[in-house]
Amino acid sequence: MMQEPINVFWTGGLDSTYLIVRLCLNEGGKIQPYYIIDEGRHSVTKELEAIRRITDIIRSSKKVKSQLLDAIIVEKRYIDNYTDITEA
Repeated sequence: MMQEPINVFWTGGLDSTYLIVRLCLNEGGKIQPYYIIDEGRHSVTKELEAIRRITDIIRSSKKVKSQLLDAIIVEKRYIDNYTDITEA
C-alpha cells in the first residue's frame, strides 16, 4: 500500500524547519514541503535559500528515515481566496 506524503507548509523559519526535521528523523515515508511566495515579503530570497541549504543537510544525513521531496513553490496570487476560512 502506497503511503501518501505528509504535507508541510515550510517557511524556512525555525518552527516549520523543526517540524520538517522531526518528521524526517522519526516518521519514515515521504515529506512534501510547500512554500508560498508572497510578493509583499522581503525575506523570500533568504527563506528559499534556507530551505535549499537545510534540504541538502537533511538529505545528506544517515539518520533520516523519511524521503524529503523537493519543495513545491507556489505564488500566493495563484491560491484561491477562501473567504470562509479567512473569516473564521
